[in-house]
Amino acid sequence: MTPSCKSIAEVVQFLAINCLSFRGDECAYDFDTACDEQPSGLFLLLFDYTLSKDTKLHEIIKHIPRNAHYRSPAIQNEVIHIMKDIVIEETICDIISADIPYYSVAVA
Repeated sequence: MTPSCKSIAEVVQFLAINCLSFRGDECAYDFDTACDEQPSGLFLLLFDYTLSKDTKLHEIIKHIPRNAHYRSPAIQNEVIHIMKDIVIEETICDIISADIPYYSVAVA
């Protein structure tokens, strides 16, 4: 996974785990141009914060294709679904490899 994709996935994971909405206009803000306007929405704010702390990622964002920012709601939802699949796969592996013949799953 590239550093930019990993950072985006970590922002999505943080918001999903904490049941926070992403909200905001994903198309209205461009991270690689200097402007006075602040990004709107938690996803863009967290990603902007990540860029301010990670100079390498900030440099990468400047050079990726303009259509590959991975910030659209469709991409965010895809990352959430991929994370869900990983959790399910890991849970099944844990159940299969357990020494206990019975198990239960509690969902809150």
